[in-house]
Amino acid sequence: MKAAAARIAANESGLELAKSLSIPNLKVFGFYEREERSNLFGAGVSMPLTVFHDYSGEKRKASAQLKMSELEAEALRLATERQVVSAVAQYESAVRRLRQMNESILERSEETLQLMQKALQAGKVDASDVLSAQDNLLSVRKEYVQVQHDYIDAVRAWK
Repeated sequence: MKAAAARIAANESGLELAKSLSIPNLKVFGFYEREERSNLFGAGVSMPLTVFHDYSGEKRKASAQLKMSELEAEALRLATERQVVSAVAQYESAVRRLRQMNESILERSEETLQLMQKALQAGKVDASDVLSAQDNLLSVRKEYVQVQHDYIDAVRAWK
């Protein structure tokens, strides 16, 4: 953003310079000469006339460069804003998913496994039901780790 602001300032200076080219440069001069037995003094004023070259091309070019740098700065600002909004949304989503996994899904899967193990000891279910509950718990834990990674990535993107 600072570099874009510097480009805008430079292009504003370029436009001012191009505008100043069309302002006549007034020159005042004087002279002294000595010829045989006389001393000559003189003075004059000089001013170039921009009759054939009004620097309009330079002005338009400088104006276009200024406009282009302003548009680039605006595009950069919008892209930055979009990235910030996206990072905040990603962070909020990751926090919500992590909370859901932690508060409900992971706890329930662990409770289900414990209940299945008690039911196996009581003889109400067989070992395949306990293995299925263990498999489910492993899947939930794997998903929980992925959600934690997503949360870390969201925090990094936000900062």
